[in-house]
Amino acid sequence: PRNGGNMATIQGVDCSNWQGTVDWVQVKNSGRDFAFIKASEDDDYLDPYFAANWHGARAAELELRAAYHFARPDISSPSASVSLLVHALQAVGGLHEGETVMLDLEVGSGNLLTWTAEWLDLAERVFGVRPILYSGHWFAGPHGIENAGLGKYPLCWASYQDTPPPAPAGWDKLTFWQNSAHASVPGISGDCDTDVFFGDYLQLR
Repeated sequence: PRNGGNMATIQGVDCSNWQGTVDWVQVKNSGRDFAFIKASEDDDYLDPYFAANWHGARAAELELRAAYHFARPDISSPSASVSLLVHALQAVGGLHEGETVMLDLEVGSGNLLTWTAEWLDLAERVFGVRPILYSGHWFAGPHGIENAGLGKYPLCWASYQDTPPPAPAGWDKLTFWQNSAHASVPGISGDCDTDVFFGDYLQLR
């Protein structure tokens, strides 16, 4: 199984304004090969460190770079939310090879299945890539996101434990697992989130 056994995992990080400007050469040299980098957040927030970190990760040639949007479904429609991410990415020259987008979903009220499905579908059509969905059982379960209707989207699952968690309802496997929120990584100031990819480099690309 990709979520256990002897399957080698590829290491990555994610960062936002909380980490400031990252030294991506050090991150790459420490053995990390992908990065999730915050670009925007609903309520018209554009991460002031996004451009520097995006260009830095690209220059360091990390295998995969995903620009993530922190969603606030209670105050934004899916279309307005995606439009803000479009604006953030236009400012850095759009997506290049090896780059994609991710929806960070960890706040909001009520059943968010329809909102999430609309966001992911629109983002896929707008950016021409299949977006990654980030959440965790503590949030996705109560808000209706653990659903087979979303299972075609790669999932990054936050679960801070020693062994990989099972895939949630609706997915047959995890693609990424966020395994720590307090890791120390060369090139990054302070604590940061770390992730693993279940698969090989060909699958990552």
